[in-house]
Amino acid sequence: MVQKKSQSTKRLTILFFLFQSIIASILIGTIWPHLKINAYIPFLIILMLSSTFGKAMWMSCFSGIILDLISSSNFGIHALNFTLITFFLYRYNRFFNDRPINICFYTILASMTSTLIYFFLYFIFKNAFSISIKWIFTDLLFMSIIDGIYAFIWFSCPIIVFQVINNTFTKIKYTKNRRSYR
Repeated sequence: MVQKKSQSTKRLTILFFLFQSIIASILIGTIWPHLKINAYIPFLIILMLSSTFGKAMWMSCFSGIILDLISSSNFGIHALNFTLITFFLYRYNRFFNDRPINICFYTILASMTSTLIYFFLYFIFKNAFSISIKWIFTDLLFMSIIDGIYAFIWFSCPIIVFQVINNTFTKIKYTKNRRSYR
């Protein structure tokens, strides 16, 4: 992802990553139904790094509604969670840039925040959660690291591949143009 992009390029990038999140959510739900990867968290991170606060809030609510439509939990809980994640973590995007490794670290932070928000939302709506050492290590820490690894594989690797291909074609184009001027 390049710092200076046109509006249409930003929209296409955001739509591409939204589509990638939807595909990942469906694949994870069908192939590994017991794996609790937050497929939309890296999308929220990319959204927070490349959009204004208002747009990030609306798009996070929209992506939460999409997840609510394809999940079996209470309707609106994902939309509220994603909106709260964006609300709480948007101000910290100044500490992260859009480099692929930073997307992974920001995803780990957002996944931990998401887990804590889900804990409070399920406690409010279902009164069915208790904190244990096992929950802290598995859901809060381990699964957040797994989400960071997922963000690297599913989101950062395509960015890296695109940058390598773009740089290669730019060098080829530059070399070809330089030769034509001789």
